[in-house]
Amino acid sequence: MCMRKFLLSGILFFQFFSAGAQWVKCPLPAGVYPFSLAIHTDTIYLGTISNGLYRSVNGGTSWTEINTGIVNKQIWTIYCTGNQIFAAAANGNVYRSSNGGDSWVAANNGISSTTIIKSFAAFDGKLFAASTNKGIYISGDNGNTWAQHNSGITGLVASTLLVAENDLFAGVLQLVYKYDKAGQTWISKSNGIPNNTVTCLTGLKDNSQNLKLFACSGNSKDVERSDNKGESWVMANNGLPNVGVVSLTAVGTSVFAGNDYGVYQTTDFGNNWTDVSTGFQLASQAGFITPSSTDLYVLQGAALWKRSLSALGITGLNNHLREQKLTFFPNPAEDFISVEMSEPVVKTEIYSLSGSLAGQYTTGNHKIEIKSLQTGLYFVKVYGATTISTGRFVKK
Repeated sequence: MCMRKFLLSGILFFQFFSAGAQWVKCPLPAGVYPFSLAIHTDTIYLGTISNGLYRSVNGGTSWTEINTGIVNKQIWTIYCTGNQIFAAAANGNVYRSSNGGDSWVAANNGISSTTIIKSFAAFDGKLFAASTNKGIYISGDNGNTWAQHNSGITGLVASTLLVAENDLFAGVLQLVYKYDKAGQTWISKSNGIPNNTVTCLTGLKDNSQNLKLFACSGNSKDVERSDNKGESWVMANNGLPNVGVVSLTAVGTSVFAGNDYGVYQTTDFGNNWTDVSTGFQLASQAGFITPSSTDLYVLQGAALWKRSLSALGITGLNNHLREQKLTFFPNPAEDFISVEMSEPVVKTEIYSLSGSLAGQYTTGNHKIEIKSLQTGLYFVKVYGATTISTGRFVKK
């Protein structure tokens, strides 16, 4: 009897260990074809090719349909910022949710019905969106209205946006652009980028806190790295197969690339790449590589897969884009709130429950005056030297 228990325990341990050591398929609702993916504070948002949006709060084990207000249900991309979620659908449709996806409103006034939004970014108090044939759009009112914002850009096929430290980058056709806030224009930062379409951008910091940017091409195995904020780029694709790269994601000090063969990982900033696709059932394009706090998720082979970060050698996230919880005191507060944070504050943004910007502060002081705010619940986004942190407080 004891031996049977021992063998059973060993089998269960082996199954558990094996599940973490390779990619495991997440169960999806019947008839659902996954098409886009985003994860915010460990809540998974899944866009589909014709069934709209789904949400999972238990790591992809079960799903809730969240389509109230969604008309066009072909969801191309999902973006979370603060307490806001944006979902881009076909025919220029954009939807916004301020309640975790429970309901959605249209937020595409000014966006052409002949385009598709491929990427969003919140930067300098505004929203930016990259489109398939209209270049870059900008919104200064939380997505209520949009306008094209293409000064300095050659060509209008935009694919990706990236906020890295205090800069915004965009991939448009074969070039990488950096946004000039003062001149409100785009400047090419493409020295060393080959003549292939830039499909994705990501960035991370090394152990010395030096920023490294990565760009990839969807029609070749080219991945490039910049160690000087885009001023120049070098090839960083040793070990990648000769197929296009469609997804790049930085997690900790690793970068993951998705292509037609699966997922590849580099732990030395692109000098060498290793195939980490064990568990996939077939070779198929791997897109929307996205981390939670414990796992890495990817869309591949018409399925959603996950693999533990620890199995990939990642035990702690050290990414300048990570988010962590904040402590505010007093909470509720009447005149001032103080932020408990371990690093200098670069900028603080306060948003109302409806998602509108209620206040923006560039002081490094952790004490914020809130006397002018109306009574209610507010969301806060704090930009530190190496992190972006979110929280909420109640104004009495």
